[in-house]
Amino acid sequence: MEDADKLLSLRENRDPRVLAVKNYKNYFGIGTGGGLSETDLMVDFAQMACVPANEFPAIMDKKHAQLTDIDRMKLKIKLGVFFAQPTKEEIDAKIAQDPWNVAAPVPAADENVAPQAPGPASHDAV
Repeated sequence: MEDADKLLSLRENRDPRVLAVKNYKNYFGIGTGGGLSETDLMVDFAQMACVPANEFPAIMDKKHAQLTDIDRMKLKIKLGVFFAQPTKEEIDAKIAQDPWNVAAPVPAADENVAPQAPGPASHDAV
């Protein structure tokens, strides 16, 4: 990376919620991974994969490094910001900023679907 400030922002994993500071919302720098590499490594959130829970024991047996508690929290925040980015359609529909306080769009009538009455409100929802 040629821009020293961009590289520093990646190494520091700056808070992506602070708009006044240069940062990367889609990458998480992990340095050399505790000696796993001679060069800096990073996580690209757009290239993540899911691993079935039954595969975890085999993966954990081969674990060579672990994030610190602070770096793990930074990773969680950056992941949340990355996955919470609104789509262009959501921005254009003006629902991205505060979806709790906008009128719900009325769906187009589908003559093949019978109208359904709303169910009772659940007070157990989390």
